[in-house]
This record gives sequence, structure tokens and C-alpha cells, in this order.
Amino acid sequence: MNIEFRVHGTLEGQAYWSATGADTATDSDYEYCARSYDSREESPSMDVEVVKRSDGGFCTYYTYLRSKNIVSTRKDAYFGMSIRIDDFICLDVVSMYALLELIFKKYMVGTLFTLEKDNVYHYNICKSFAEKDAELKSIEQTFGKYFELILAANVVQIPIPYKKKDQVCQHNNEDLDNNEACNTLLKGYRLCISPVFPTKQVQNKQAQLNEKVKNELNQVKSDYEGIIGDLKNEKGTLQQEINGKQQEIVTLRAEVESYENLFGKIKPLVESLNSLLSEQKTNEVNSSSGDNPTEKSGGKINLSSKLHSFFSSKKRFAVVVGIFVLAILAAGNAFYNAIKMNGRQIEDLKEQMDVQCNSASSDGVSTLASEAIDVEADADIDYSNFEIDILEKKTSDGGLKQKKTYTFEIKGDEEKQLEGTWYVNDIKLTDNKYYVSDKVGDMLSIEYRGSNNEKVGPRKVLVIK
Repeated sequence: MNIEFRVHGTLEGQAYWSATGADTATDSDYEYCARSYDSREESPSMDVEVVKRSDGGFCTYYTYLRSKNIVSTRKDAYFGMSIRIDDFICLDVVSMYALLELIFKKYMVGTLFTLEKDNVYHYNICKSFAEKDAELKSIEQTFGKYFELILAANVVQIPIPYKKKDQVCQHNNEDLDNNEACNTLLKGYRLCISPVFPTKQVQNKQAQLNEKVKNELNQVKSDYEGIIGDLKNEKGTLQQEINGKQQEIVTLRAEVESYENLFGKIKPLVESLNSLLSEQKTNEVNSSSGDNPTEKSGGKINLSSKLHSFFSSKKRFAVVVGIFVLAILAAGNAFYNAIKMNGRQIEDLKEQMDVQCNSASSDGVSTLASEAIDVEADADIDYSNFEIDILEKKTSDGGLKQKKTYTFEIKGDEEKQLEGTWYVNDIKLTDNKYYVSDKVGDMLSIEYRGSNNEKVGPRKVLVIK
């Protein structure tokens, strides 16, 4: 059984030593050991694999590596010892690691390294392995003696053919026994052991923890998806309510417009009634003063002609008053339907209409005429002379901040008072305050609408964060 001992690492550069002093250009072991310069496992560690030789046979490499706490003139320094066993596999991998660890700490330290504080191994004894050729040959003989005593009985021949697989099996030294090593290597896998690898017990605990975390994450995801689903359903319900309210607003506006049209038709009737009442009062005064001509027949007053004239005048008046009362009742009914949707403001108007309908007298007609005149006076107010002010908004603000309440006011001619309602994006407000629940980036259209289709605004403001 042929066993070779090789030393490699970084002194002032990549360095290599063998007892035969073979040319590195033709030494196959040098090519294998040079891989450690760019590819290193945990430190310290030992890599074991079966490799096909150039002559067609097979050998097993055991490469002990240290990179942590190794210092030289080169960055990322390392130290390695590679054992090549031709045609055989040593199954006691853990004992092989322990033997190479002993060789490093007892013999290499002092020959190639000085041990400094914090377990730092410094390449500062020699500039090349060749300078320590005699010492390294002695170390190689020492390794051979220990191998014969401890490991020689635990070897098996490499089976032919041998199928190598591109997979690495990592084990902590405590978890690996000869049977596990035999199964791993004979199946073609590469084996790597280190005391810094997690043990199977730790791995099992880590797997259990990972499973627990995975289950908790899945539960959180499920809860999250459930909440999102509920929010979507709630959003759909709210959207339906909003659509319903918007339809109610459209219906209310149509009824208000209908009332306004009806009021426009009533106004000329009021003027006509006032004229008729004035004419009637004049006729009554003239009649009572005796200035009217007296129709006589045989010295008697012609009551038939007088009554016919009087009856004819009263009849005309009653017909006109009846038409007016019917128009007032129709307006009151329209306002009653609007009250169901818009509350107190329209309720007040309905009560006024009820009073007018109940009175149905000349005084009531005069009152309605006076109100019509007041509406005309309100219509004379130029709403374009007024503007909307937002009290809590600073000049430097680029818009209205989300989740904040703002107060609206009308600025303009202080001698004229406007009566109206606030709207934001065509949604009626109960007062002059608005809580910004809209999305960032939405545009708000703020208006103040009067009773005669006049309005202040709109003032358009962006929703900001």
C-alpha cells in the first residue's frame, strides 16, 4: 500500500512540498493540492475523495486545511496537508483528521509557524518549504508510524469500476463513524468533516425550528389573505352604499330642480293674484262710496244686474285662488318627498309651504310674493366675488394632508351673507368641516352651493401624505 505525504499553502505565494522533490509541472499531486488555494471549506476541516489517476487507477486524498487565523505576507493565507493512498480507502476518517490535527499543532508549529496570541499562526520562520526539507521529511516519517499503529487496519480496496458522483456530504466529527464513511465514499460521494459543522442534533433542532417558522409564516399568510378578502368584501359593500347614496343625490337634485321649475311657474301667478286683489279692493271701495251708477227699474235698484256683476267677479277670483292652492299643494308634495332624503333644511321649507297652503288668504299670497322677491334679491348676489378659504391649510402645503380634518369658510363681501351648503366631490357635507379619508393623489373639488343654483368655487386641492 503506497502512501504519499504532501504539504502546501501560501508563504510569499502558493508553495508546495513533497519528499521526492518532484517537479511541480509534472507532479499530479501538485495539481490536486493547488485547488485548495481557491476552494476551501470551513476551517479547520478535512476533505476526502476518491480520484482517478493518470494511469487509470484510483487513489484516495485526505486533505487537512486551515485558513482561519493563518497569517503570511499574502492575503487569504492557508495551510494544507494532503495524504494520498493508492488503491485503498481508509475508513476511519475521524482518526485520520485527529492524526493530521496532531501533526499540525505538535510538529508544524515551530517548524513553519509561530503561535501568537489569540491562536494566530504566523508563517514567519521560513520563506519556502524547501528551507525546511529535512524537518518536513522527519514529520512525514512520524506520520507514517502513527498511520501504521492507528489506521492501517481500517482500510478497504477501492472497487473497480468506481463511479464518482458530484456531491459533497458534510459531517461533524462527532456524528461520523466508519460505516457512514464507508457508505459515503464507496457510493462515489465526496466527504468533508469539521468540528465546526453543526451536529445532527443541532441540525434536527434547526429543522424543527425551520418547520415551526414555516408553519407560522403560512398561518400569518393565511390570516393576511383572509383579512384582505374581508376588506375586499367590505369595500364592495361600501361601494354599493356609495353608489346608492349617489343615486339618491341624483334623484334629490332632480326633485329640487322640479320644485325650482314649479316655483318659477308660481311666481307669475303670485304677481297676477296681487294685481287681481288690488283691482278687487278698488272695486269694493268704489262700490261702498256710492260712486258706482245705480241701475233702477221703476224707481227700484236693479239687484239682479248688481248681483250678477258681483258674482261674476267673485267667481273669477275663486277660480284663480283655487288654481293657486293646487299649485302650492303640488309644490308641498314635491318638497315632502325631497325632505325624506335631505333632512332639516328642506323640512323647514315644507313647513313654510304648509303654512301658506293652510292660510290660502290674501295675506298668504302677499307673504309668498314677498318670499319670491327675497329670492330675486338673493339672485342679485354675485357669487364670483366670493372665494373658499381652508383654515388649517398652510400656504407651504401642497394640498390637504391625509387623515386630517379641515374647516372651510367663505371670504368676500362681509356685508352680504350667503346661505348654502358645502360639497366635496359632489358629496354634501353636514357642516363646514371635512375629514380627509381619500387616497393620496386624489383631487378634491370643494364647492359652496346657494339656493338659486349659484355657487362659490370649485376650489380643487390635491390629497397629500
